[in-house]
Amino acid sequence: MVRMGRQIFQGTQPHIWGSSSAGIFDDGAKLLLDLVCRQAQFPRSRVCQHLDDVCAAAPHNSDALHKFDEAFQTVAEYVGVSLAPRDDPDKSFAPCKSGTVFGVFYDTQSWTWTVPQEKLARLIDSIRSAISQGSVPEKTIKSIVGKLIHIRPLVTAGKFNFDYIMRLLADSNHMDHVAITRQARQQLEFWIQLLLTCSGRTSIPFPYYGPPAWALNAYTDAAGGSSENPASGTAGVMGSWWYWLPWPKRIQHGSLKHEGKKVGRKLSALELIGPLVIIAANFAACRYRQVVVWVDNAGSVAIWQKGYSNQCSLCTTIVKATSQLAAAAGCELFIKKITRRSDDGSKIADSLSKGLFTQARIEACTRGTALDTEPGKIPTRLIQWIDHPVCDDQLANRILHELSQSHRLLRYA
Repeated sequence: MVRMGRQIFQGTQPHIWGSSSAGIFDDGAKLLLDLVCRQAQFPRSRVCQHLDDVCAAAPHNSDALHKFDEAFQTVAEYVGVSLAPRDDPDKSFAPCKSGTVFGVFYDTQSWTWTVPQEKLARLIDSIRSAISQGSVPEKTIKSIVGKLIHIRPLVTAGKFNFDYIMRLLADSNHMDHVAITRQARQQLEFWIQLLLTCSGRTSIPFPYYGPPAWALNAYTDAAGGSSENPASGTAGVMGSWWYWLPWPKRIQHGSLKHEGKKVGRKLSALELIGPLVIIAANFAACRYRQVVVWVDNAGSVAIWQKGYSNQCSLCTTIVKATSQLAAAAGCELFIKKITRRSDDGSKIADSLSKGLFTQARIEACTRGTALDTEPGKIPTRLIQWIDHPVCDDQLANRILHELSQSHRLLRYA
């Protein structure tokens, strides 16, 4: 990898900079980068640019980075841009296999990442100070959140422990001080332990990592609440195993609301229940395996990838519970988008969600699979929550406690 470091556009006048300065500068930096990539014939997808910092990566034993580095210096000199000197490796360095990029040290030989000790100590001290004080200036929270957002993609579980921290900024309303809620305090404490445990010991995640070819495929679907079809609900299929759960009457008739909206119309939340049921009800089959759950709702997939939802707290509860169950099962879970009724699995799930069991069995036979005689057993604790869905950070713990009666779980052994 190579880092070009800070760029300074010569000839700019200080008086033109204001609240829009970052955007103006970023436009110029992106134009410069585009010229360099064209000159060096370097793929733009291998370059990361953030304001005045640029970092690029290329395969081992490739001369592409050297061409990129040479082109950057040539183009920068031609258009009048000064680059950071190479005497400080924290600012700029030539093509190599390790270096500090955006405040994180990456080693592509050991394939690990590390937050430099001094920066890590300052960040942890800031978090501990915020926790102990209970109320801190808004700018302090913004600083902590900004640093954690940068590190969050490096840790798989990080995205599922960020919603209450982000909510501090949403609820601040530009006040001088922000009160640290109990839930936010717990997540901040989680991040302290996470940073101390993972920094220097955790592998760099592959940015385009997807499910392996041998992953198990499951298909789920959810029909919206309907008073005309009492059999509509959530359903899924995984090989010959299947489940079906009709929505409770309050969801079917539209009388149950959450945050001012009918639960039966919260389609992203309803669709996300499917992957949660797959892990909870078919726990043994998912254990220590890679599992792909295909859903036909793009919003559900986006919420899973983000780890929480700003608009629907029920979605946040569901994805957090799903991730905790998958972790307890040692299951690497992927939730992917599929077009509605585009293949045999999605057709079966769609039919089951409407209570069309005969049609679902016919569709299963068409693809050479006979569905089990009886549906899978869904944990009682999960059924109770679906009957009255509320924000609940302990949902996964209650489900796991029930599952421990029939499965060996380390925490409950």
